[in-house]
Amino acid sequence: MTNTSVLIKTLFKEKNTTVHKIIGLHVLTLLITLIAMILENEFNSINFANLSLVYGGIGASTLFIRFALRIEKMWTSNTYRLIPVSESRLYAANFLSAVASFVYFLILEVIIIGVSSIKPLSTVKLPTHILLGYFVCGLIFMIMLVLTGWTFNCLAHLIENTISNFLPDKWQGLLQSLLYVATFILLLIILSVLNNPIGTIINKLFSPLYSASTPLNIIFTLLMTSVFMLLWTVVLTIPNLYLLKHWVETE
Repeated sequence: MTNTSVLIKTLFKEKNTTVHKIIGLHVLTLLITLIAMILENEFNSINFANLSLVYGGIGASTLFIRFALRIEKMWTSNTYRLIPVSESRLYAANFLSAVASFVYFLILEVIIIGVSSIKPLSTVKLPTHILLGYFVCGLIFMIMLVLTGWTFNCLAHLIENTISNFLPDKWQGLLQSLLYVATFILLLIILSVLNNPIGTIINKLFSPLYSASTPLNIIFTLLMTSVFMLLWTVVLTIPNLYLLKHWVETE
């Protein structure tokens, strides 16, 4: 049997190739933006920081999609399914390596955005422990958000793969389209359930009130929402493992 930690490290290195490409594009785009602003005498530290944040958001969204596709591909790939490891360990290694790579990406993004936002950030007057709390809880929230998304997407893909095994080729395209629509509708339902806690976070983050209790409330809300998403991930993992073990075939 293949050692799980070795498998995670191998998959982590594979996924980091994508991370480095996106980070490189972010840095390159920032340099081009900076040069353009200087040449046009329109440099503004706040605008530059905002653009860096936008570029980072685009990069994070791109990485989320790329990893979702990589996770899906592993379930039907002979290369990975023939590895001498149980489906449960392969499932865990696939997701843990994706999470580790995404955390690595987020840390690099925080450094890049922090460097490009030094001047605006210098005006922020918050205790160090509060800033650290924001960072840690925000990181946990982002991890659970992408993990829930990947797990949900994985379920849709495994269901599609399972049903396709019982249908002729000409019907598989229609089935895939119907499942995409059903997945979108179900995602809207889940987001509506999450709407209240996420809305609370947004309102508190942008609230003009800076009372002593506000930072703690934000941190608490982030953690509670993360716990809620963790429960969703656990629930979705059960059918995922069942389908992977008993129904999903390699292509």
